[in-house]
Amino acid sequence: MLFSNLPLPTLLVDGRGFIVEANHQAQSLLGLRQGAALQQRSILYFFDTESKSSIYQCLRPLAGVDARQIGPLGLRLPNGEKAPYQLDVIQFSDESTNELLSLMVLTDRSTEEALRESEQTFHSFADSSMALIWASGLDKLCFYFNRGWLEFTGRTFDEEFGNGWVSGVHPDDLDRCVKIYNDSFDKRQAFSMDYRLRFRDGTYRWICDNGTPRFDASGKFCGYIGHCLDIHDRVESENELRTLSAVVEQSPESIIITDRDAIIQYVNPACETSSGYSSDELIGQNPRIFNSGLTPKPVYERMWETLLAGRPWTGQFSNRRKDGQPLFEYVRIAPIRDANGEINCFVSIKEDIGEKQRIAEELDRYRQHLEEMVADRTVELAFAKEEAEVANVAKSAFLANMSHEIRTPMNAVMMLTHLLRNTPLNPEQQLKLQKIQTASEHLLQVISDILDLSKIEAGKLVLEQRNFDLPKLLQSALDMVRDKAAAKGLALYQYIPQELSRVKLRGDETRIRQALVNFLNNAVKFTERGNIDLSVETVSLQGSDILLKFSVKDQGIGIPAESLPRLFNSFEQADNSMTRRYGGTGLGLVITRRIAQAMNGEAGAKSILGEGSIFWFTARLEVVDTATIPKISSMAGVGNVPDDDHVGGTRVLICEDEPINQEILLSILTDLGYIVDTADDGAEAIGAAKNASYDIILMDMQMPEIDGIEATKCIRSLANHQHVPIIALTANAFESDRQACLDAGMNDFVTKPVYPDVLEERIKHWLAQGRLRPK
Repeated sequence: MLFSNLPLPTLLVDGRGFIVEANHQAQSLLGLRQGAALQQRSILYFFDTESKSSIYQCLRPLAGVDARQIGPLGLRLPNGEKAPYQLDVIQFSDESTNELLSLMVLTDRSTEEALRESEQTFHSFADSSMALIWASGLDKLCFYFNRGWLEFTGRTFDEEFGNGWVSGVHPDDLDRCVKIYNDSFDKRQAFSMDYRLRFRDGTYRWICDNGTPRFDASGKFCGYIGHCLDIHDRVESENELRTLSAVVEQSPESIIITDRDAIIQYVNPACETSSGYSSDELIGQNPRIFNSGLTPKPVYERMWETLLAGRPWTGQFSNRRKDGQPLFEYVRIAPIRDANGEINCFVSIKEDIGEKQRIAEELDRYRQHLEEMVADRTVELAFAKEEAEVANVAKSAFLANMSHEIRTPMNAVMMLTHLLRNTPLNPEQQLKLQKIQTASEHLLQVISDILDLSKIEAGKLVLEQRNFDLPKLLQSALDMVRDKAAAKGLALYQYIPQELSRVKLRGDETRIRQALVNFLNNAVKFTERGNIDLSVETVSLQGSDILLKFSVKDQGIGIPAESLPRLFNSFEQADNSMTRRYGGTGLGLVITRRIAQAMNGEAGAKSILGEGSIFWFTARLEVVDTATIPKISSMAGVGNVPDDDHVGGTRVLICEDEPINQEILLSILTDLGYIVDTADDGAEAIGAAKNASYDIILMDMQMPEIDGIEATKCIRSLANHQHVPIIALTANAFESDRQACLDAGMNDFVTKPVYPDVLEERIKHWLAQGRLRPK
C-alpha cells in the first residue's frame, strides 16, 4: 500500500529490465495499467536511445555498488513528448527468490520542487523499509538515520548524529567495524560487515551492515548510504548449529542419521573409527551392513514397532566391523519429526561396549574366584576362632592358676617378714627384712598389673555401677601413696571445684581409684622434691551424663617430647634406662588408658623435660541426684600457678600465735610484694577482718581461746569476707583435720613445716580462684 502511494513515480524492475510493479504515479506518467499491461514491458522502452545505455548499466550488478543516481535522461511520455528525468536506482536481493531487483524512482529535473519531492520520496521509502538505513557525507559522519534505525536502538536522531551511533556497537566489535568503514571509505568501495548493535532493551543483536558509495550525476563522490538487516536469529541459529555440529562430529559415540526408509544419510567420525567403514562406504547403505547375524530377530522387530509408534528405543546389538571383528554396541534410536509432526528421519547413538563386556566378564571370573576364596577362608577362620577360644580359655585358666601359685607363697613370704620384723633383731637384720618386704610388695604389684591387663585384653573387664562420693574417692587414692610421698618429702594436694564436691556420682569407683593410683605412684616414683597435685574438672555435661577429667601433676624429671607417644603402649616406658633406675613394667599407664576407654573416655599426658608432667584421663559417669548437677567448670591447667603474677596491692592477713612462725611468714610474703597484716590469735583475726578487707587469709588451726575453726566461721559471717580464700596452716595432715577445715568454710590447707614455694603457689592459686567469685 505504501509503495503504491509514494509521491514520485516508482518502478520495481527485475534483472532483465522488465517492470514487475509500478505505483500510481508511475502508471499515470507512463500510461501503464496493473496486471497484464505490465507483463513483458521493458523499462528501456520508455527512454530515448541516448539513455538506454545508462539504464542498461544500472541493471547490471556492479561490484561494491547497490545504489546509484543517473540523469537527466530522456523519458518518452505517452503523448510523444520527451522530458528530462533523473533516475535513482537501489538494487537489492529478493530473500524469497534470491533474484536481483532494482527500485527506480523517476524525478522531473525541470523544477526544484521535483528535487524536493525526490528527497521526500527517498525518506518516505527509507522510513517504510524494514531495514535500518543510514547515510554519511564526505566527512565520514552520519547525517541521516531512518525511523527503523531509531526504533531499533531506542535513541534519538541527535544522539545518533555524527559518530554518536558508535556508542551502540559492542565493544568487542567496535575496532573491527571502524577499520572496515574507514578503509572502504578511503577506497570508495562498498562493504558488508556483521556486528552486534545495542537493542532498545539494552541487549545486543547481530546486524548485517551494507554500505554503498554515493555519486552525483557528474560522478562525483558524495558519501555513503547503507542499510542494515537484523540477522540475530540467523546468527544464533548458525551458532547453535555449529555447536551441535561440533558436538556430533567430536562425540566419542557413533552417531548415524537415516531417512524414514532407514537409508544412512550421515555418520560421524566416531562411527567410521568404530566400524572401520568410511563415510562414503556407509552413506546410502542400510544399517544392515553392520549385522553379524548374532542379534536375535525379535530384537529388531521390537525396535521397529517402537520407532514407528514414534517412541525412542534402546537396546544392544551384536554387530561386526568391516574386518569381521565383533562389535558389541549399546544403541539409542530416536525418531525425528518435521514441522507437520511426521517422522522424516531417525537418529542413532551407539556406544561400543565391547571393553565393558570384557571387563565385566573378567570381574565376574574374579568374583567367582573370590567367593571360593572367601568360602575357604571362612572355614579356616571358623577353625582358627575355635582354636583361639580354646586357647583363651586355657590362657585364663593358666593365669588364674599362676596367680594362685604365685600369690600363695608370696603371702607366706610377706607375712613371715612382718612377723620377723616384730621380733628382736639387730639393725642389719631389720634392714634386710625391709628390703625383702619392699621387693615382695613390688613383685605383688607387677603380678596384679599383668593379671589386670590380661583380663582387659581378653575382654573380661566388667565395670561395676554403684554410687560413690567424689571427694572421698580422691582422698582414698591419695592415702594409698601418702606414706611413699612423705618418705621423699613430697607434698600432696587435692583440687576439686566446690560445685563438684557436692555431686553424687554413679560408676566404677574401684577402677577410677586404680587409674588414679597408677598415675600417683608414677608421680611419686619420678619426683624427688616439690608437690604432687590431684585435680578433677568438668569437661561436658548433658542431662545426667557428665564427663570428668582427672589429672595428676608432678614436679619430677619430665619426659622427652619424642617419647610421649609410646607411654601408653604395653610394656614400654619413656626410656629403657628408667627401668634400670626406677623399676616398673610400664603396665600402669596402658591399664589406665584401657580403663578410661571402657568408661567412654581417653587418657594422655603432656610434659616438659626437667620440669614435670601432667597425666590425665577422662571418664563418663552418671549424676545420681540431678538437683546437684553442677555448672560446667574447668580449671586453667591442673594445679597451675595463675598467669597473673601481679601481687601489688594484694592484702594478706596472717593469723598465727607462734611468734617465730609469724615472723617467718611475714618475711616470706613481704618479700613477695604482698601487703601483710598479722593477728596473734583468732579474736584478733576476727577484729582485723571487721575493720579491713583482705584478699586472702592464712589461718593457724591450733590457737588459744578462739582456734582457727571458730575464727573462720566468724569471719565467714562477715559480708565482706564471705568469698575470701582462707588457707589453713596445720601440723596435722589427717583427712579428718582437712575435712574439718572445709566444713568450717576454709578453701585449702598447708601442712607445717611450710615450704616457701608451696605457700606461694597456694596463695596465687586461690587468689586467681577468688577473683572469679563475686565480691
